[in-house]
Amino acid sequence: MEERLKKREDAGGEEQELLQEIIAQTEKLEFLVQSLTKMSRLESNIIKVSPQKGKVIPFVRETVSQIEAAAREKRRYFEIGEVDKGCMALFDVKWTKEALGNILDNAVKYSYEDSTIQVLIREYELYVAISVKNKGIGISEQESSKIFGRFYRSEKVLQKEGVGLGLYLARKILQRENGYIEVRSEEGDGAEFILYLWKG
Repeated sequence: MEERLKKREDAGGEEQELLQEIIAQTEKLEFLVQSLTKMSRLESNIIKVSPQKGKVIPFVRETVSQIEAAAREKRRYFEIGEVDKGCMALFDVKWTKEALGNILDNAVKYSYEDSTIQVLIREYELYVAISVKNKGIGISEQESSKIFGRFYRSEKVLQKEGVGLGLYLARKILQRENGYIEVRSEEGDGAEFILYLWKG
């Protein structure tokens, strides 16, 4: 359809707008199907999460770099703080990238314009913690216990893109690696999500 419209000299703006809306809705549907497929495969153990010992900081840097350009276009910026560059933990690179990517995407989506998202890596006795802290709308105390549920979306963010599966998937993935995730937030004052990777 897009190619045909480009070839037509009499194609109007209304047709172009309709086409762009169809494309946008198709992309949303594709994203939903992919998210549901990932959830189903994780829950039914079709796909195994296989943690391997690896360096955390290079992994975090690579994951951030994959969404940094899109974040800059939306006038959100990342700042990475590090501990010992050699810190190691047990994690499945592919699936943990999915989990961290979901958290980073949310940080961009719910941050204020021209704000900085802080990504900090801290090492503890049993875990390496990856903290993602944004300056944005925040999460109320009542909602903090609900946000990791399947398909849960706050009424405050219904106008934003999403299907309510990102945090659910992130928590499931971390649990499969003997890790966990927590949130610290105050409404109107941003949110901090912390992913704890088990050191093994």
